[in-house]
Amino acid sequence: MTKIETLKNSAQVLFGSDTPIINGEEYLALLDGAQSQAEKEFYTQIYNYLLAKRQKEVIANEHY
Repeated sequence: MTKIETLKNSAQVLFGSDTPIINGEEYLALLDGAQSQAEKEFYTQIYNYLLAKRQKEVIANEHY
């Protein structure tokens, strides 16, 4: 599988659900299994992006 195919697949999995978010346990598991600092930073960026997206949705819908 190419990098582009892998990224497309990841996006489809994450955004194909009702709530595209990685919970804290999943995030920590990703960090624990990371093989490099760059991989940890990648997971952190994805986690932060999804969290910010969810926070914006909650604020927009006034469900806090």
